[in-house]
Amino acid sequence: MRRAGRSKPRNAACVPQSRKIHTATDNKGCSRILRQHKRPDCGNMSKRFLIVEDEIFVALDMEHILTSLGCEVVGIAADQETALSLGPTADAALVDVNLRDGHTGPEIGRRLANEFGVRVVFVTANPAQLGDGIKGALGVVSKPISDNSLIATVNYLAAADGPPPTELRLFA
Repeated sequence: MRRAGRSKPRNAACVPQSRKIHTATDNKGCSRILRQHKRPDCGNMSKRFLIVEDEIFVALDMEHILTSLGCEVVGIAADQETALSLGPTADAALVDVNLRDGHTGPEIGRRLANEFGVRVVFVTANPAQLGDGIKGALGVVSKPISDNSLIATVNYLAAADGPPPTELRLFA
């Protein structure tokens, strides 16, 4: 049964209209994500990402985008202990500032970068809390972050060089 005003059937396999990145409509009228995005060009570096985020729906959304780009998500951490235990397995990390255990994101980012050589970008609604930057981290992107901004940031993190996306404020 269709609701009034809806011209296309909607099922669990359809991509919600608000989640489109690049889409096409299949023969059943559902929008589907196309893999036309530039995949991270990692060269010899693998594509292992750590997501440090305590809001599970935000973390799952990031994980979905990362995996659709061909990246491996080594884990989702909501606190410092979990993040640091997963740190040695990651090449790059997207880190929120305020987590389940408090304002621990800056310390997590610093330690991931300095102890494990992880490329760190903060993704936070509170970029001012990072001041002029965190030693070892690359920069910060403000939340809410669009899918395209996240994709650009992931491509930048995965590449060893190239220009940063405009949404990313690099630390000095």
